[in-house]
Amino acid sequence: MESEVSLGVSSVEHHEAMVRLLRQHDVLHSARLEAALRAVPRHLFVPEASLEDAYGVYTAVTIKQGPAGVVLSSASAPQVVTAMLEQADVRPGHRVLEVGAGTGYNAAVVDVLVGEDGQVVTIEYDAEVAARARETLIAAGHERVVVLHGDGRAGAAEVGPFDRILVTAGAFDVEEAWLDQLAPGGRLVVPLRLPWPLAAALERVGDHWRSVSTETCGFIPVTGPGARMPRSVDVGGGALVLRLEDDRPVDEAGLRDCLEGARAVEWSGVRVDDGPGWEALHLWLMADPGTPGFTKISASGQAVADGVVQPLMPWGAPGFHRGATVAYLANRRGLGGDGDRFEIAVVAHGADAVALATTVAERLRAWDRGWRGRGAHHLELHRTGGGDTTSGPVIAERAGQVLCAIWTPALPGCVSA
Repeated sequence: MESEVSLGVSSVEHHEAMVRLLRQHDVLHSARLEAALRAVPRHLFVPEASLEDAYGVYTAVTIKQGPAGVVLSSASAPQVVTAMLEQADVRPGHRVLEVGAGTGYNAAVVDVLVGEDGQVVTIEYDAEVAARARETLIAAGHERVVVLHGDGRAGAAEVGPFDRILVTAGAFDVEEAWLDQLAPGGRLVVPLRLPWPLAAALERVGDHWRSVSTETCGFIPVTGPGARMPRSVDVGGGALVLRLEDDRPVDEAGLRDCLEGARAVEWSGVRVDDGPGWEALHLWLMADPGTPGFTKISASGQAVADGVVQPLMPWGAPGFHRGATVAYLANRRGLGGDGDRFEIAVVAHGADAVALATTVAERLRAWDRGWRGRGAHHLELHRTGGGDTTSGPVIAERAGQVLCAIWTPALPGCVSA
């Protein structure tokens, strides 16, 4: 389905560059998805953005903000959209539910994928965002997409069941409504708000759900009455912010001033480059009971520029906390020094900096020695209280469900993280 809007040379060039980079960066694999991405001009859905930002592979575009600049809705970066759609494997004729309409861009790409024999329904809690998505989809030639205003956590049973359900907001719980509204053989792709956020593509296997793939992701949390928001803990006047998705106690007062204390750097001897490997490490750290306070840490651009903190990536890093001490991962590429630029270091701040850095570095070595490259890994979602059994470490237990990490061969027992 092509847009009626005529494209200028500049937008065509940006569009082509986006698709080419998605291929080069090993995000885009499917020929059908590539054709769908080429068929939908992204700048039509984010008119407030420059062409560079509209087609920036790793650029999200904010479309609505609340008090104090809090982002309420955004257009996910093309890399995130593409990775999720690769996980979804949408086929012609599929009925697809999208939870979280955003700008409508994702629904437009899915509309191309399902074709005339399929159907796309997108549901959005924010009435203003839903209205914008509906108008933009119609203007771009995707009037067949049904845009509903409502609480997406309840799904849309009146127009289901669905072959695919795509949740485009961070979910603390995997809603039973989503699982119940999947057609036989259906697939749910949901960004899970874990200590390290992962988008999981789940399919039913007997009495539980198993991931066929997982991808690191970042989404605005699901909203609506009773929705649970993540906790944010300030470190050093906003130099770092801990993103917490569980109820474990945290020394907020101590962490606030810990950057003024001792600093320790422990080199792990473990090398992880920019390719595969990080996701397996993240999952292992979440499941490992010996790893203290694993979580995602964001860094302020000013603090990074000033050298106050030196996380693995400009935006932040995998991080850890224990008492009034915080730590994060870095490497020689950022910290300098002789040796492999991809060797991981643990940087810790606070009264217990040396001990925390040493502990985390040893857990990295344990993963490298005993688990790195040890077969495949996946997630399993089990209901509790129904005779269901689990076979791996629990990384989350919420709302009558248990999420386990499974390796091949599986780890013995089922231990709490």
